[in-house]
Amino acid sequence: MRKQIIVLLAAFLLTGCRARGDFPPMPTAPESRQVMFGVANYWSPSEWYSSYYNEVRIHLYDFETDGLLYELMIRYADSNFEAQLRHIDDMIDGQVDALIVEIADTANVGAVITKAKAADTPVVLVGLEPDAADMGAWDKTCFVGADISQSGKVLGGLIADLPAGGDINADGVLSCVVLMSDPDDERDLTVLENMRNTLSDRGVIFKELSSEYAAWDQDLAQSIVSAAIEEFGAGIDMFLCLNDYYIPMAYQAIAGLGRVIDEDIYLVGGNANDESEGLVEDSLVTGTVVTAYGDVARAETEAAIRFADGLDNEKYIMVNCFRPFVNKQVELNNR
Repeated sequence: MRKQIIVLLAAFLLTGCRARGDFPPMPTAPESRQVMFGVANYWSPSEWYSSYYNEVRIHLYDFETDGLLYELMIRYADSNFEAQLRHIDDMIDGQVDALIVEIADTANVGAVITKAKAADTPVVLVGLEPDAADMGAWDKTCFVGADISQSGKVLGGLIADLPAGGDINADGVLSCVVLMSDPDDERDLTVLENMRNTLSDRGVIFKELSSEYAAWDQDLAQSIVSAAIEEFGAGIDMFLCLNDYYIPMAYQAIAGLGRVIDEDIYLVGGNANDESEGLVEDSLVTGTVVTAYGDVARAETEAAIRFADGLDNEKYIMVNCFRPFVNKQVELNNR
């Protein structure tokens, strides 16, 4: 038996094995393809932007494979449009696969698209929503932004879910003082319209006692709130700050005149910032609407990747990224 095994092993070695040089070469790993996106930001570097672009990178990593890598080249223009255009030129010269350009003035959109089109470099616009005429100038252009109409609907839902639909004085009507920055602020007007419609759909009778404009002046906002309390007294159910920049001063004015938020008056924001979120978290402010910018970052990322892959995008990619945030002491109707 042992002899048979030795014979078989010898036969295998003679017929089944080849010299080392006879083996085919080992396959080499394919070279990685690197896709570069140029981000031309109009503003200055900030902690917020650093966090936002980290979100973009996280989403890019989700699409990476062993043979495909994505990179960001980010430049800040420090509120200088000429500098932003120079950054775009540098990115085009560096042969980025697509541009992501922050728009701070819609009058500048045409110049950006003209440069991108001349270089045949697709461009994703973010920031302010461009006019349809500019967007129609080139097929490799799209805009990614938050759907502001959804912000108003979320705000209306937040208020409708308060006890008695926000009617804290129980007179059958939600009586509100609205605080905005200026009468022509398109964002505020869009939010307000959609909020009203949502409240109406939910059966809440909404009465606007007054609309006040603080013109980005926190001291003015505080005096407006104090004057409204003196004028309307217990007839006010709610102060609504469509810009949360005014929330801290509104809170101080309300507390300073002896009113107690969530007991005899509500204070609601429409566009959260870190300070207003902290006040809601501490149960000092009723609630606000927060923006999940990670959702916008993902949509922006996907649009840039589609352009880099030679695919088309919708002209306007509007993201519903708004969420209600109400302090834990408030007994919401849907909790």
